[in-house]
Amino acid sequence: MAIMLPEGPDAQNTIADAITELRHHGRSGMFGGAGPIHAAPALGVYVLDLKRLTDKSVTEGALQVGWRYLLKTPELAVADASETPDQNTTPKFSSVTHGLAAERLDAASTLAEDEFGASPTSYQPRILEVPALGITALWLHASDQDHFIPYLGAEAETTPVVEDSFLNNLRERAVKRLQANAGPSGSPSPRKLRVTN
Repeated sequence: MAIMLPEGPDAQNTIADAITELRHHGRSGMFGGAGPIHAAPALGVYVLDLKRLTDKSVTEGALQVGWRYLLKTPELAVADASETPDQNTTPKFSSVTHGLAAERLDAASTLAEDEFGASPTSYQPRILEVPALGITALWLHASDQDHFIPYLGAEAETTPVVEDSFLNNLRERAVKRLQANAGPSGSPSPRKLRVTN
């Protein structure tokens, strides 16, 4: 199979324990009742800021900040959980979300398997986030090429699709945003002081 999952922390027990604790405090409705919860293998979460996006390749500029798991329960189709390993690489459960973010990640993952599962190139699936532009994409990384499936953001399709021009469009938006934030000389525009009596 051409989609090679990274060997991230196995947070199955950590996530299960955290959700069990929440259920104990009467919040079981968020996680599909009392049924079992399955956590898919971890996806590395990478963050890219605008300066690094314009100055470096995405592989050099993106910084890994944690791991993300797709959760599935009998009643709730999918959910998204994030955790950040500590210095001892012990998974630390931080949050769980459900709804659109989880559904689109699931759809993007299915599309990636359909499109590249039989490819002779081996891809590692990752999550790429560009907070300044409000964009999140499934990133299929290989040694000599990358593919992106944006699934959250103002310009993301309702049904995720592979976007060949994703990086070029992203860099254009980053350049425009940086220019808009800069003054005439290229330095950041000074903030106006509000004078009150």
